[in-house]
Amino acid sequence: MLVRAWVKEAPVKPADPRLREQAFLAFELRRAQGDGKLLAQGHQTMVCIASRRQRLSWALQLRCPPLQDFIWSRDMKKLKEFSVHSMPVDKVSTIRELIALKRDSGTESTPNESRFSALAAPRLLNVMGVEHGAATASMLCAAACELQAAGGGLATVREMNVFYVNPVTAMQTVNITAKWAASPSPAASTRQASVFMRSSERGAVLARGRISVPAPPPPKPAPAGL
Repeated sequence: MLVRAWVKEAPVKPADPRLREQAFLAFELRRAQGDGKLLAQGHQTMVCIASRRQRLSWALQLRCPPLQDFIWSRDMKKLKEFSVHSMPVDKVSTIRELIALKRDSGTESTPNESRFSALAAPRLLNVMGVEHGAATASMLCAAACELQAAGGGLATVREMNVFYVNPVTAMQTVNITAKWAASPSPAASTRQASVFMRSSERGAVLARGRISVPAPPPPKPAPAGL
């Protein structure tokens, strides 16, 4: 697959000093061979909270490719050290196995709500030592898919909106709750699930999202004569 990412709207510093600088990013996921079919697309609002030292480092990397290569190699070495404590990558065949989402055995799931737990394992971390945003989003989507599958529907994601509230620290156990936002209308093609990720220790919200999945097919009409 081929991933293309670009800055759709350049960083803008708000007039209100209480707000942080933001940039609007976009990405596409396409098939690398053949027709280059578009498989997924999305956008992300990035809030800049970098220190002056980090900003200076980024500026130097843009002007000095060898420095950028050195920092990239250093960060990749750090991630490789993290992954030593995780399942070998050749043993992982699906995202489900990678994030290791577990159904909460302490509560009984219902057709309208399901609860799960997961661990911020070393392989899911970024170079800052906290869980990568993509891993968090994958956990929320997996929870919504499990909720959809429990109702007999097709477990796929059509659209997702994720809001990151607090960083997920390494080796932290999180609790994830997925529930339907509302009952779908008979004509609706999708259904929305509200998903929350909380710290298992403090109960603080770490992330939340709205995940759209295909609506269940309408019930088949009863055979004539019954």
